[in-house]
Parts: sequence; structure tokens; C-alpha cells
Amino acid sequence: MPFLAGVKAASPQKSTAGDVAACDTYIQAMKPMNIHTLALSALAGSLAITPASATEHEVGEFGHLLDACYASATDAQARQACIGAMSTVCMDQDGGQTTLGMSSCLNAEAEVWDALLNKEYKGTRAWMTAADADEAEYFPDFARRAETLLAAQRAWIVFRDAQCDLAFALWGSGSMRSIAWADCRMQITADRTLELRSMREAFE
Repeated sequence: MPFLAGVKAASPQKSTAGDVAACDTYIQAMKPMNIHTLALSALAGSLAITPASATEHEVGEFGHLLDACYASATDAQARQACIGAMSTVCMDQDGGQTTLGMSSCLNAEAEVWDALLNKEYKGTRAWMTAADADEAEYFPDFARRAETLLAAQRAWIVFRDAQCDLAFALWGSGSMRSIAWADCRMQITADRTLELRSMREAFE
């Protein structure tokens, strides 16, 4: 369930103007990174977003929780249950309920999902490339799974950025805007990771 589903419009606990400013600075730094550091040629083999230094501590301290959950999950439902597990534990720590704390925890989980997305994309693209090769001799017009996946992933990146910009804009000047953006980025990246895996599992 999205983190913000049960959050009212009130500001998080003990947030300060400095917290909000720091979150906004982080978000503005991350926005251009999302697309512009991903050259289209690189999309063919890797789609992870470079982790930002602002969340490196949280990734290092709590990232193993999500990695372990995902690795041990035996089906799609179990993998779905991993979403939010890491950031929830992170927010239970001292300072985790401030605007900056919640944003950092959500961004940290998003970074771990980015890495998982990269692995699932590579796995699914490899499966599609092999399937295309098998079909190309007799049905070349239909052997276009891998190239279509690339086009879809390019479009998904644009959608992700626009959707999370909208989540940010909806809160106007409210301090929840940074949390909304981070939560959107985490949720949408996790969902896409699971979707990429399910594409090939449906045929295995």
C-alpha cells in the first residue's frame, strides 16, 4: 500500500524549514538525474539510476532488508509484500518521522528498487532477445519483443518523472511535497520492477 495512503494533509512531526529546504534541494538534484544521465544507448543494457549520496547511509544500513525480502520471495504476492518494508524500518529510527527523515528513507528504498529493476530489466530483455532469435527465421515480423521492451521502458521513464512531478505539485508549498515525490518514486519503481519480472515469468 502506498505510504501516503493513510497520511493526512498535516505536516510531519518536528519538521523545520531547513528540513524542507534540504528535501527540495535533493529533489531538484535528482530530477535531472532521472533521465539525462541515462543515455538512450545505455538503455539497451542498463536502466538503474545512480544512487544519490543523500541516501547512501540509509541504503547501506537498511538496503539488505529489501534485498533479503526480494530474494526469499517465492511468488509475485510475496514480492509485492516487500514494497515499503525497508522504508518502514528506516522511519522507525530516531529522526525517521521528520520530513527529511521520511523523504530520505523513501528515497533510499527507491534506490534499492532501482538496482532490482536493473537486474529484472536485463533478465527480461535477455529472455526476449532469445525468444526473438528463435522466431526470427520463420516469423521475422513478430520477432520484436526486445526492441519493443526498450521503447516501452523509455516511455516508462518519462511517465515516472511526470507522475512524480505531479505528486510533488499537488501539495503546493506544503512540506508533504518532498515526501509525496519520494513515495511516488519508490512505489512506481517497485511496481515496474515486479512488472518486468512477470513479463518473462508468464512464459517460463
